[in-house]
Amino acid sequence: MFPTVLGHLRDPRNTARDWAEARARLGIGEYSFHSFRKTVATALDQAGLSPRDIAEYLGHANPALTMGTYMSKTVGGSRAADAIDAVMGR
Repeated sequence: MFPTVLGHLRDPRNTARDWAEARARLGIGEYSFHSFRKTVATALDQAGLSPRDIAEYLGHANPALTMGTYMSKTVGGSRAADAIDAVMGR
């Protein structure tokens, strides 16, 4: 996910250190990569991208992994409720 300038895999400790420094600079506290990826996936979902598009952006081969792990569970539920209301004429 985060290659070196030569395209090799980075040492995870280096990435963790850089992430901690970036968080300190931005004043955003203790957020993991997972929480950041979840926020991005949820924002892309709310923007109307398909699960396939979001999965490709996050580097997942299977959209089910993206949907089950990274996407907010409430976004689709509210859209489904709105669709039912529209069909029912509410």
